[in-house]
Amino acid sequence: MTLIQKSWTNLKKSLRSINFTAPIVRCSSSLEAFVKEGTQYVKGGENLIKGKKVLAIDDGPTLTHGGMSYGAGYVVARQLGAHIVDVRSCAKGTIKATLEKYNHLTDCLPAMGYSREQLEDLQSTINDCDCEVVVFGTPVDLTNLIKINKPSIRVMYNMKVLFIGLNDYSRYY
Repeated sequence: MTLIQKSWTNLKKSLRSINFTAPIVRCSSSLEAFVKEGTQYVKGGENLIKGKKVLAIDDGPTLTHGGMSYGAGYVVARQLGAHIVDVRSCAKGTIKATLEKYNHLTDCLPAMGYSREQLEDLQSTINDCDCEVVVFGTPVDLTNLIKINKPSIRVMYNMKVLFIGLNDYSRYY
């Protein structure tokens, strides 16, 4: 039994100890880059990232309260060979204060935009950053809230259901 199979077996046992009849949905997820054309996003944009200086912006709560040091945007940028910009070098106002508070963040800018001031500081930070492209790994399309002066890519999750069932793989899907 592989480590993944063993982990899956242990997880199912744990879930069954809490609720024996709840269906289990097992999924895989992948990350995909999208570029905005007009008001729509279309798959692609990898060529805008490869080998470029990139500012990676990821989900604020995941990076701050969640303690993660990177998110989906960073992962895709690294996979495509981007040179990640140190976010501390361009941070302004409330964004700078956030980075000082959460000092584990060096390669990813948390998307902080809960107030008008934070949105203005985020916009200023991005626009003053010495990068060639911005990679957003955020659930919200920040380009609808702020105006940036650089090309951008949006990274989104693609989820695929692998299994739905109660116990045995062979009975479902």
